[in-house]
Amino acid sequence: MIRVSTLPPRPQRINFSIVEHLQKEKEDKRKTASIRGYQHRTLEEVVKIVQDQLKKTDGTAEEQDEHKEMIHQAGLGNPIAQERVKSIIKQIIYDHMLYASLGELQERMSLPEAVFALTVGAGYIEDLYKGKEIEEVQVNGIDIYIMRDGVSVKFPRVFNNMDQVIRLQERLALYGRARINEQHPICHTYMFNKARLTMTQSPYSAFPTIAIRNFILRDPELHSTLVDRGTLNTAMAMLLSLFVKYHASIIVAGGTKTGKTTTLYALAKEIPVLERVLSLETEMEMRLDERLPGRNIVPYQAVPELGISMEDAFLPLLRLSPDRIIIGEVRGPEASQAVQAALRGHDTMVSLHSKYRSMIITDIMDMVKQDGRTHDDNLLKNRIGRAFNIVIYQRFVKVNERKNLRVMTEITEVVPTENGDIIMRPLYEWKAEKNDWVRTEHKISHELMEHMMSYGASAEEFTALGLYGCN
Repeated sequence: MIRVSTLPPRPQRINFSIVEHLQKEKEDKRKTASIRGYQHRTLEEVVKIVQDQLKKTDGTAEEQDEHKEMIHQAGLGNPIAQERVKSIIKQIIYDHMLYASLGELQERMSLPEAVFALTVGAGYIEDLYKGKEIEEVQVNGIDIYIMRDGVSVKFPRVFNNMDQVIRLQERLALYGRARINEQHPICHTYMFNKARLTMTQSPYSAFPTIAIRNFILRDPELHSTLVDRGTLNTAMAMLLSLFVKYHASIIVAGGTKTGKTTTLYALAKEIPVLERVLSLETEMEMRLDERLPGRNIVPYQAVPELGISMEDAFLPLLRLSPDRIIIGEVRGPEASQAVQAALRGHDTMVSLHSKYRSMIITDIMDMVKQDGRTHDDNLLKNRIGRAFNIVIYQRFVKVNERKNLRVMTEITEVVPTENGDIIMRPLYEWKAEKNDWVRTEHKISHELMEHMMSYGASAEEFTALGLYGCN
């Protein structure tokens, strides 16, 4: 198999400028390719030829369907399907003796890889969204931005025109068994690696947009990954591990992109192996069953097109004998079900968006009230305080213009009082002026300790951390 990228290099004059050197390299390769019988084409022409050939499929109807499915899976990033399609593209390039000069995309890819990106893959962002440290790739019109460490920076590459972006949107939507057009200008689906794909176009947005959100931490752990990345310290990780082990119900809250799902997953890994865990999400993102194989874990999701809301999807979980329930994100009336489940002894871990820590309880109250029932505010607040024991709050902490840290700024116990109120009692807090965490003077309540002791906790474990016993 001949690969154009392996054409022998030509001698280089060391006194050339960079621009002159690149121009000469292109010309030398073009001459060499011509001598060997290659047809020099523009990259766009090679793409058109390959596209036409990929559409020409022989065989039975079943074989043609398999070919289309392979193309779709390759476009979403399935590595096995990608290798098969790239092999076909290489063969087409070889059979037609095609050669294209180096272009902007080919500076980072071989010719077959560049052609794959523009025919089947994610176009000018194919190589970007797979980057190990890239959290999100954003396309605004023809402009491309990449997010690292919570900061978006404009990438020097751009799409050729708006039509090229729209064609890419349509292709990605098709692969994801979704659609995007003027009648359906918003599209949510997922790439093969579970990266979240969101696209919009007119009339919803002023210009076509694409956002591919990666989960950078594929298998995060409290005691290593999150500590190493500065999300929390070792003592906090030890405390949270004990809270999970001994069945404290936990809320993970914070603003958008502050790492709530990552923390929730890391907490889930601390659940004792023999427990039965049921998870519920709007769309399956955590997939704990795949990441923790061999354990009694069942993921569920809402199915709006079938009339199954998050609230509807929650109710059957209580009849399935869960030891623990995890909700990826509470947004509406399913919060009422989560509170009720925790009060009944189905210890629960949830995440939710909340701009301020002081608003978390009232945010949950607002969600519960969406169930259409009448609620007394004081009673509702107390119910929430009795249902959930611990609040973890996360936010971005700015390091510099190019970097943000996702920091666990607070671990707080929610303590219901006899008069029907609740007290938020911080155990650890982030102090910006010290750029570090401090342990407060507060200790874990006797009520929470008694609850955890029923699951095997000992007072000594928390006393050793300075969080139980006499002040």
